[in-house]
Amino acid sequence: MTPPGVKKDFIKGEATRLLRTNSSETAFATAVSQFKTNLIQRGYPETLVSTTLAEIKFEGRNSALQQKRKENTRILPFVTQYRPSVPNLKQILMQTWLLIKTTTIGEENVQRSPYSLVQKGQIPKGILVRAKL
Repeated sequence: MTPPGVKKDFIKGEATRLLRTNSSETAFATAVSQFKTNLIQRGYPETLVSTTLAEIKFEGRNSALQQKRKENTRILPFVTQYRPSVPNLKQILMQTWLLIKTTTIGEENVQRSPYSLVQKGQIPKGILVRAKL
């Protein structure tokens, strides 16, 4: 099931793209109308589509065309090998993130929570045994 805000964000993002790519107001209105029709035919709720598309106006085109500066945030990668004995490593990491952040790396260094990367580990040869024929 799709999370609640995803549909609205998708509609808003596509409408903003239409705003940037159509230089005349009539072409924009035509494209938005066709987009709205397609969404309703695909089963999107009409009220959600109408209210979301009403937020995007042609008058805001100049601000939509401006390049937005991305923040230069540092992200801490947490790289580890896969261990079947620790299935919820990400959950454990997120629960203890505040403690990790304040005690080891300092609050000023990392603004966002870490993302975890899991590598395929080496399989110990002692676990695998060749079957005897």
